[in-house]
Amino acid sequence: MKDKNIVIAILAGSLIALAACGSVNQSAGNNAPAETTTEAKAETEKEAAAEPAAETDKEAAAETGQQETAEAAPGGEAGTEQTVGMPNPWHETADLEEAEKGSGVDFDPPVEGALPEGFDLLTYRYTEDIFEAVYQKGEEQLVIRVSTTLSGVELSGDYNKYSKEWEENFKGLVVKCHGDGELSNCSYADLEDIHFAVEYNLGEEGKGLSAEQLKSLFMGMQAIPLEAK
Repeated sequence: MKDKNIVIAILAGSLIALAACGSVNQSAGNNAPAETTTEAKAETEKEAAAEPAAETDKEAAAETGQQETAEAAPGGEAGTEQTVGMPNPWHETADLEEAEKGSGVDFDPPVEGALPEGFDLLTYRYTEDIFEAVYQKGEEQLVIRVSTTLSGVELSGDYNKYSKEWEENFKGLVVKCHGDGELSNCSYADLEDIHFAVEYNLGEEGKGLSAEQLKSLFMGMQAIPLEAK
């Protein structure tokens, strides 16, 4: 009888132990989702916090790259300002004395009637050692350039190719003409240390000055010595 009671007591203890284990497992099972949920929430918050920082770093890097590109690019604003800021060597004025002083070249304008009909003075322009007088009729311009150091194409700056080159002799003054053989678009003359260039419709053959117009123009400039007239 005593042994039987011992067996019953052992069985009862085992059942209680099994019930306790089941309760613990159930409790653990109930708590596991809560822990998992908490961990997932923490991870999500961490990622959410990291995303703005990463985006900020990305934007900062992009902005830095743009700044470096702008600074390195030759066509950037700095390069443009430098190009725009380069001084123009030419000056414009209506004052003959100012143009002569600024260029260092004396100029005697053509006398009245020496210019082709309809042309009037528009302006004087000058740079170092080049004097320029611009005459206009409608949309057409006639330009006289004078220098004491430059001559020929260096004075005129006209690099157009013409079909004909010839010379005219006006009372001893040799004038080199470029054009179609009859009408000159660009003409040159040298008088000791004074060099002249007369430009009219540059590059447009058939729209130049005739020999008579050139003679009137050159002979009408007071800088031309009397013996040449």
